[in-house]
Amino acid sequence: MSLLEQKEQLVQAESTGDLNGVIQAITAMNREFNNFIYSNRALESVAFNAIAMARVGSPFTYVTNNDQANEEARCNGKTEGNMRDRFNVGDRKYMKLAFVSIASDDDIAAQVVSKPVQDSPKLVFRQGVMVRLMTPSGKELMVYIGGISPEWRGDHVSVYQYGAERRFKFSSGVRSGISSVLSRLNIGVLFGAERASQVFVNPPSPEPSSYSAFLQSYRKDILEDSIKKGPALFYKTPTSHGACNACTSIALSASSNFPDLLPAFSTPFVPFIGQSYYLVPGYPENPIDEYYLGSPVYAGNSNCDMPAIVGFISSLIPFSQALQAYSQLQNRSVQLNKDLESQLNQFLSSSSVAFVLSPPRSWSYDDVIQWSYSLGYSQDYVSSAINFAVVLGTILSQYPEDVVDDLEKELYKHEFSCSNPEQCYSEMNKIAQDIYNVLVQQDWDKELEALQICHAEATILDQTCYWNCVDRVYESLRRLPLFDRLHLSPSSNELRSDAQAQCRETCTKFNEERYLECLRQIYPSKVTHPTL
Repeated sequence: MSLLEQKEQLVQAESTGDLNGVIQAITAMNREFNNFIYSNRALESVAFNAIAMARVGSPFTYVTNNDQANEEARCNGKTEGNMRDRFNVGDRKYMKLAFVSIASDDDIAAQVVSKPVQDSPKLVFRQGVMVRLMTPSGKELMVYIGGISPEWRGDHVSVYQYGAERRFKFSSGVRSGISSVLSRLNIGVLFGAERASQVFVNPPSPEPSSYSAFLQSYRKDILEDSIKKGPALFYKTPTSHGACNACTSIALSASSNFPDLLPAFSTPFVPFIGQSYYLVPGYPENPIDEYYLGSPVYAGNSNCDMPAIVGFISSLIPFSQALQAYSQLQNRSVQLNKDLESQLNQFLSSSSVAFVLSPPRSWSYDDVIQWSYSLGYSQDYVSSAINFAVVLGTILSQYPEDVVDDLEKELYKHEFSCSNPEQCYSEMNKIAQDIYNVLVQQDWDKELEALQICHAEATILDQTCYWNCVDRVYESLRRLPLFDRLHLSPSSNELRSDAQAQCRETCTKFNEERYLECLRQIYPSKVTHPTL
């Protein structure tokens, strides 16, 4: 059967609500596109969505009149097949370049403890990408771009990419500083130290995509592992904080698996949605929900052998809601016969229309930083975060490998004044030495707590720096081109609050004398604390 005949068969089956006919037609076309719709469940979801679209007068078109769109779909299918082939032969180098990252945190909001374990993927896991940057001065650092869960409460976020782990600063100051950007765009940019001896290789450069793409998904793996842990996955600490006893280990384990591959269709495949919007067909076991906010979206590169990031999911609209709005405009109904209606609703409610924000032009330092500015992250905030990451990496390299892991975790628990790199180094170097002196002792929990208390007490807000920063950041946010492009209209109060949050993280100052005096008051005898 020719493609034209298959297309006619699909149109006929869609119009009559013939599910089996739609599945047969899409399956035949899918072979022409190198099995771009990768799994049977995804294909079933496409079929149900196609029937619903036909009912409102906007039928799904798998083979379009646009040759470039058809070729993109073929390239995506070929890329997905190559990913599976490389995974099957154990090509670790390829997988480290190609696979999406998983982010999580074992310190979570107390309210999560009462939620069902089945909700764990959308509550405390997200997807993103890790990139190694080289500053103009030749210093290395890591950046994570992707989803941020509002339920994370730790001082750092752990991110895993095919078994490789990196940590990124996520203190209360960082959470406050990025909250406004996240509330608008759902795309986080976090910075961390690069301290691994093995060089981290960046993913392929981003590439544009106009018509179709695909998501990599570990949602099902995460859900299965979470259910195995049972109700004890979430619990309250003695201080009534929330905690997860295995979130980071679940993320680590899942990152070594082959991800699910979910197709994403824009116009002309889905005629009634505009450019930068993609229908992502989900299904009951893998709904397109909050887990995917901030997630990278992929398409085949120019050689159709490696996935390249084409954007990040900034917002999601349930497809049932989008379809209902369109049907009202067309004065049509999406209702089917009763036999199919229940299944239809399940698939429609599991699918979403994703708005995809374009990625940086490349993974170069300048392009990533300028792109961060374009999202609304201020130069003051980004500069301070970069200084922290670079200084942390420098300091960790000075200590024995057997204590570096614990030392890094402890340093993330502290807030540092990093608007100036020299002052940041001086402050962090002092705290790191004190932490190290404590770590080599026995029974050091209380001593570490004392260091945190005294460091926090000796860190104050520089009012002159703060108000100058607020005025500067407010003006830059007010003129941000992205707001006009996305038709966002944040109020002056919202922008001012955003500027204040970012500048609080930037304009703290460390008083070493006050820090030492605090320790002396807690430990009057110098011999009772390793740092005195």
